[in-house]
Amino acid sequence: MCIRDRAEAAPIVLGKAATTSRGSFRAAFAWATLAGRWQPAVAYDLVALAPGREARVAFALAPPTHTPTPLVMVTATTAPTATPTSTPTPTTPAPATETPTPTQTPTPTATSPPPTVNGPTPTPWPVALAVAPLKGWAGTAITISGVNWPPGRGIVLNLAAPGQAPAADVYAQAAVNVQGRFTFSFSFPNQERWLALKQVALVVRTLDNTAQARAAFELVRPAPTVTPTPRITEWRGEYFANRNLSGAPALLRNDSKVDFNWGAGSPGSRIPIDNFSARWTRSLAFDAGDYRFYARSDDGVRLWLDSLLVIDDWSDGGRLRTGEFLKLGAGQHQVKIEFYEAAGDAYETVWWEKIGPISEWRGEYFANRNLDGTPALVRNESTIDFNWGEGGPAPGLPADNFSARWSRTFPLADGRYRFTVQVDDGARLWVDGRLLLDQWFEGSTRTFTAETDLAAGNHTLRLEYLELAGGALAKLTWQRVGERVAYNPRLTVYELDLARYAVNGTGWPPGAVVSLAVGRTRPGGDDVPDIYAFLGEARVEGGGSFLFNFRKLPEVPSNLAIIAVSGDIVVKAPYPE
Repeated sequence: MCIRDRAEAAPIVLGKAATTSRGSFRAAFAWATLAGRWQPAVAYDLVALAPGREARVAFALAPPTHTPTPLVMVTATTAPTATPTSTPTPTTPAPATETPTPTQTPTPTATSPPPTVNGPTPTPWPVALAVAPLKGWAGTAITISGVNWPPGRGIVLNLAAPGQAPAADVYAQAAVNVQGRFTFSFSFPNQERWLALKQVALVVRTLDNTAQARAAFELVRPAPTVTPTPRITEWRGEYFANRNLSGAPALLRNDSKVDFNWGAGSPGSRIPIDNFSARWTRSLAFDAGDYRFYARSDDGVRLWLDSLLVIDDWSDGGRLRTGEFLKLGAGQHQVKIEFYEAAGDAYETVWWEKIGPISEWRGEYFANRNLDGTPALVRNESTIDFNWGEGGPAPGLPADNFSARWSRTFPLADGRYRFTVQVDDGARLWVDGRLLLDQWFEGSTRTFTAETDLAAGNHTLRLEYLELAGGALAKLTWQRVGERVAYNPRLTVYELDLARYAVNGTGWPPGAVVSLAVGRTRPGGDDVPDIYAFLGEARVEGGGSFLFNFRKLPEVPSNLAIIAVSGDIVVKAPYPE
């Protein structure tokens, strides 16, 4: 049982009742529950609905002066197409002050087609409409159901301002089933012309305008959503829906660490998967010393420490970026990281380590086999004695195809020294800038030795290491094996033929590498050569001698010399005139 304002299609359900075996029923309801909505000056219908059937009777708020007319259940019919063979008996007329609703649409003869309808004009077809909810705002999902509509007809939804004809825009479409029912949903449009109103009529009509009904929808503007400000106790993470950190952040949150791999996703629902950016800031306590910062990111990244730019690689691509900050004072320091994502996968991981002050060996590790670029890791090493097996030197470095360099200055006594290098795969050893051992190639574990004489004082050692595949091992030791031999290095220059000269060296330290050039000493007797032309290098044989050939130089200025240098040994011989 329902009650409905004739000008509005949305009924109010009063209750339910079951028919007896004779097809009759009784129902009662309390009018007081409805008095707040319905008005005495409006015409109403009391409607009984059952599947495929409907009956109604006029209902007035004033006390009735006549005997109530019994409800008669009738079958709803579709739009007229021919002269009916029988006419159902209409219900008893309502009081003269009310306009009764017919129980059946009048049917014209076959030779008198229905008039053309130019707009959504209400018709007497007894349709029913239910809408839920009856209030909301843009984006509210509204479900509309209908019963007793012309079966098989297409229907559309229009909107109308109160008291106005519907607008032409169609916001939803559906079809009436064979039982005369339909249900559809739509989202209320985000259009200012409707949102500016307090109420909008939802107008449902058949495409041929045979039937129409409307329901009022109240516009209720939602209260603005206030996003609570997160409590920042670690990293302050600010995320922007653009790649330039422009405007206010679309997302602000506390991040425990800067270590993210979003893959093909994004940091949050308000952030796009590509073309976004982020900024993290935090004040942290550092011990005094030297630090190396690392940023593994895709795409660009910048890192500041106390407003000083440490890493600056604001470009596309995924890779490891590094930067050093030396002699950092102890205390609180502000760290700021900026990141942008262009396209594809997105990740950002930042960390750092204390690398100094380096008081022992300075160890530099590279994620390639040729010591190229900036080291991926720098740290203090107490000794060079490593056996990594099948692993790598540290997290973030590969187990194969990496290289390393160790350097340190030692005070050594005067004497002859033997250096021993054990490696898998290759190694090179320098003493005071002189290459003493060169075994830069692949191979299993093996041991190499080389000897040299060193005067008392500080000497700089440098060991370079190559790992290709399999096991990884590097070890360096040395020992004094005797007194330093007193050398008397000499040079002899002579002509080989019309195009070449030869340089013969004697009395040099065995195994030493000698660099040869044409030049002269600077005025002042400081014995520092001005190099006119570099000739090449020669290695001293076991007996302390070497032989070096070179092509004659054209138009050599006068007063030049052949200069041979190895470590702290410098020997000159006149250039042939």
